[in-house]
Amino acid sequence: MAAVVMRRLRAAAPAPSFWLKAAALAVAVGVAAAAPASGQSPAKVPELHDPLPDAPPANAPDLLREAERARPGAPQPPAGGPPDVRECLWIAGFDGLPADSLVRHAFLAGFRAGLGAGFLRAERPAPDGGEWIPTMPVTNPFQPIFGTSGFGCWNLQASFENVPPARGDSVPGLAITWILHSPAMLEANARPLPQRDTLWLEPVAPRGAEPRATRLGRAVATLGLERMLRMLGALDERDRLAIPGARRGAGRAPRRGEARRGGHGGSRRAARLR
Repeated sequence: MAAVVMRRLRAAAPAPSFWLKAAALAVAVGVAAAAPASGQSPAKVPELHDPLPDAPPANAPDLLREAERARPGAPQPPAGGPPDVRECLWIAGFDGLPADSLVRHAFLAGFRAGLGAGFLRAERPAPDGGEWIPTMPVTNPFQPIFGTSGFGCWNLQASFENVPPARGDSVPGLAITWILHSPAMLEANARPLPQRDTLWLEPVAPRGAEPRATRLGRAVATLGLERMLRMLGALDERDRLAIPGARRGAGRAPRRGEARRGGHGGSRRAARLR
């Protein structure tokens, strides 16, 4: 190719000068260097020849949101970000905790872990009335606080006592009597009626499971959260919170005087859980 260029230059200028010969030689060398080798396709420029990517750029949602906000008359987000919808929760007290310090520590550790769950698994009866089936999880709106007073927050108080084992089991169950105050009830100085739950853990725990007292604490916390979610109107009436490895029952109605147990001036003779 360089020889062809040189012949054409000689034809155009029979007596080329030194500078014309040098320029022609430079052009010939550049053309030869740009020419692809035999059997190879010309090199492409990616910016021009590559197809557009199928996926939008990573910041496409942000760009779309900015464009939407810039549209005249478009609604603008409120200043200060989304409102805080967390409900503060104060533990007013427990009655009937284990006398053994190690068991009590394990139970309270499980209880605190249960209260701190961000999402709570829920379930509802199958359409045929058979087993409970999973449904949409529920966001836990409650945030435990620590201090000497819980005014303005949800107040949770519970007493525990052992109940006989379920049929076919050898491990006793646990009856929980709840005293639950919403912030509105505290402001109105209203006295809530006690609520009752009964719980039996499966006798045989899976390998690697937490100690029984810890699992029991988690289960009790889940029951308490379920009660408060119902009072808050945040749990569908058909649903309940799932407690794996446990069976539950409504328990008997509180006896006379039990409504005042545990901090309300009544009896504190609840049997301690084992």
